[in-house]
Amino acid sequence: MSLWPALVVDLGGTHVRFGLVDGPEAEPRAVKERLLADGGDFEQAIGDYLRSIGGGIAAASLAVNGPVTADEVTPSNSTWHFSISALKRALGFERLVVVNDFHALALALPRLGPGDVVPVGGGRAQADGARVVLGPGTGFGVAALLRHRGAWVPVASEAGQMSFAPLDEQEARVAAILARSGRVTVERVVCGPGLLEIDRALAEIDGTVSMRTRPEQVAEAAVAGDPRACRALDQFFAALGSVAGDAALAFCATGGVYLAGGVLPKLLGPLAGSRFRARFEDKPPLAALIQAISTSVITRSYPGLVGAAAALGDNKHS
Repeated sequence: MSLWPALVVDLGGTHVRFGLVDGPEAEPRAVKERLLADGGDFEQAIGDYLRSIGGGIAAASLAVNGPVTADEVTPSNSTWHFSISALKRALGFERLVVVNDFHALALALPRLGPGDVVPVGGGRAQADGARVVLGPGTGFGVAALLRHRGAWVPVASEAGQMSFAPLDEQEARVAAILARSGRVTVERVVCGPGLLEIDRALAEIDGTVSMRTRPEQVAEAAVAGDPRACRALDQFFAALGSVAGDAALAFCATGGVYLAGGVLPKLLGPLAGSRFRARFEDKPPLAALIQAISTSVITRSYPGLVGAAAALGDNKHS
C-alpha cells in the first residue's frame, strides 16, 4: 500500500486536529478538530477520524505536546497517554512517526511563505540562520531549527519548564503569588491559564478579586479597555518577550523567532502595542545581536499538521 495519503495529527492540551496529506510538502486536507474534553482516548479519537474518511491509511505522523523519548508517551496537560508500538498495531499502520508538537512546528518553518507570518517589531531574518519557534497555548513550547551540512535539523525542548525570572516589581509580586502553589516556571506564566493567573494576581495586589474564570475573558476585557485586564495582557506579552529573547540568544537565532499557537493571531494589535519587543531586545550586553533578530507571529492554518507531514517525509524517523 502506498505511503500517501497519510494521516497527520496535532495533539494539543485542549484540542486535537486531524488531516490527510498527499506528500511531505502537501497542504493538509479533510481537517477535523475535536476537544479532548469530549472524552475517549487517543486511539479512539484516531479511529473515529479514520472511519469518517473511509480508512485505508497506511502511514501516520503524530505531533504531541510533550517529550517523545520512549515508547510510552505522556503528553503534557493531557490524559491521553499511549504506547507508540501498541497504537501502531491497534490501528494497523505500516509506518508511524511520533514527534513533539514544537519539533513539528520547527519542521514547518521552511514551508512558511510571506503570507503565513506577521512581523512584530524590527529585525531581519538570515536565510540560513538558526530559527526558533515558541508559543503559548494550554502550555508553552519551544523548539529550534538548525542548519547542519545543508539540511535543517529540528531540536525539540522542554524549555517551558525552565524557571521564570521576573524583571520588574509588578512581575515579582505576581510571581510571588504564583509561588504559593509551587515552582514558578515559564509555562505557568506564559500560557493561556497563565494569563488568567496574572489577572487574578493583579486583582489581589489591587485588593480585590477577579471574577474572570477563563483566559479568553481576560483577553476580551483587555481589548474592550478594562484597565486591569490591559495590565494583565501587557504583563503577559512582556514576559513572552523576555522568554523569546532568551531563546533567541540560546540558539543565536539569526534566522528569526516565530511565535506559534492559536491565541496570538487573534491579538496582533495588542501584541504590537505591548512591551513584547522592548523586552525581547532588552538583553545587554548583546543588544546589537538581539535587535537584528526578527520576530513574527505564524498565521498559517494548521502549521502543526504541516510539520507533522514534514516529519513523515524525514527518513530519520521510523
